[in-house]
Amino acid sequence: MKQFFKKYAATLFLAAFVIAGLAFGLGYYQWKGCALGMCPITSSPVFSALYGSVMGGLLGYILLPHKTSNSER
Repeated sequence: MKQFFKKYAATLFLAAFVIAGLAFGLGYYQWKGCALGMCPITSSPVFSALYGSVMGGLLGYILLPHKTSNSER
């Protein structure tokens, strides 16, 4: 089990950010969403969740510690 987490640490890290973004997107729709339906992102729970998950994935990718080789220095 330890080897699994070591091997897929980056994937699990990104997946956690995507799931957190999805939850924040749905939460934003639920509590703040657009009442009239004129807002393209927050008018639908699907669009809000997709937008949140994409933003969470991008943030996770930015924060992901990337390994660099010695030749790039």
